[in-house]
Amino acid sequence: NLPEEDGKSKLYVLASGGIDSTTLLHYYKSYDETPSVIHFQYHQPSYISEKKSIDALSEYYELELNVYNFDFPIIQEKYEFYGRNALFILAAASIVGESSRISLGIH
Repeated sequence: NLPEEDGKSKLYVLASGGIDSTTLLHYYKSYDETPSVIHFQYHQPSYISEKKSIDALSEYYELELNVYNFDFPIIQEKYEFYGRNALFILAAASIVGESSRISLGIH
């Protein structure tokens, strides 16, 4: 079950537009939560399709979308970006401020 809302914390979902973040957005909406969406662009090969997907999801669920660009490279091997999710969490924590909840779907 979803933790009880304390009335003070805002929910942010880190979303790429893929199946994990799509499922997470649907999950929160099914509990009548209205998260804000944070999407990071980091020079990934799929940046165009991810941006289209997250735009469509945010519009469908009527959610605020915040897009941030990293202007530095993330070390990668083939299609794996090292430390990507940890970087996203730390960057989001520096953006959202106190009394906020950050959620992400990863596999």
